[in-house]
Amino acid sequence: MIMKDLIGTTVMVQPDMLQDPMEMQGYTGKITRIFDDYRAACVKFEKSEIGFYPTDLLLMLIPADIVVDRLRNPDKMDLQIPDAIDVFEMYQLHATGLPEAQKMALDWAVSHDKLSEAIVCSVRDLAEGRVNRFGAQQRSGRRF
Repeated sequence: MIMKDLIGTTVMVQPDMLQDPMEMQGYTGKITRIFDDYRAACVKFEKSEIGFYPTDLLLMLIPADIVVDRLRNPDKMDLQIPDAIDVFEMYQLHATGLPEAQKMALDWAVSHDKLSEAIVCSVRDLAEGRVNRFGAQQRSGRRF
């Protein structure tokens, strides 16, 4: 993963983060800058607030090409047809590029317990290659 590829990515501050001086747990924003080999990022929120967060506390949708490969192996994802339809609808929303639609897609994905395991990861997990195409991502020890 190249740093510039993450700039502009819609992310959510982990909803159960315990200490956030900005109190933006569960809010979405866009990455504006990445620091320290993907260990921290600046996030700009809707009302122009800017926060500095560890990337393992920023959630994002797994890139669509990886999810498509995963959906081609449904036995490894343990999804039913309605779940797969929800995944496609989430990614259609996200693909519009509209900030409100991307926020809605990420909110929906994070709040859906079964799907969040399959299509949501931390920015750090993606940047460090712990998200693979055929099966669940290799967890860094954190539960989303």
